Amino acid sequence: MGTPLWRAQLHEPNQKVWHAKEPFPAERMKPLLNCREGRLNPKSIPCLYLATDGDTAMSEVRPWVGAIGTLAEFRVVRELNLVSCAEKISTSVLLGWLAGIEPSPEERERHVWGEMNASFAEPMTSTDTTADYAPTQVLAEAFRSAGFDGVMYNSSVGRGIDVALFDSNSADVVPDGRKIFQTRYLDYTFDVGE
Repeated sequence: MGTPLWRAQLHEPNQKVWHAKEPFPAERMKPLLNCREGRLNPKSIPCLYLATDGDTAMSEVRPWVGAIGTLAEFRVVRELNLVSCAEKISTSVLLGWLAGIEPSPEERERHVWGEMNASFAEPMTSTDTTADYAPTQVLAEAFRSAGFDGVMYNSSVGRGIDVALFDSNSADVVPDGRKIFQTRYLDYTFDVGE
């Protein structure tokens, strides 16, 4: 309990920093009841998406240069039982399977958890359809039904871990823990094929 987590929300597009005099209020930093669909939640069933550090939380909202937003610090208010999918995929398992070598049960399990991590961490785009979310929503509902409070997975855009809580009341905004941020620059790294 008391673990610090972070969440960011963008302000209106093209808003100037001098127009955003105050950060969003604490209640605005929690998901709305009529929320959009996400990797873990169906439409209108809120899930509180947080991150283990502020930079990851701000990156997760996919800001553009000059974008203004609010960064809020949250504290967990009760003991949580989380599923950790925060694993890296073992490429040796994939190469072994291609060569017809059966991986050990430990390698297979690590690979499966890594694949789940990759599915939860896959960035959402405006072209995603409802069907794109179905597999991860089914997994999330299975975890929720088994009594878990949420899922942890590696961020695909930051260095931290993302934490999605099924109950938005499992964490609260820290008093005076809200700040306005502005995106100064973006840093992309690319691999270009030959």
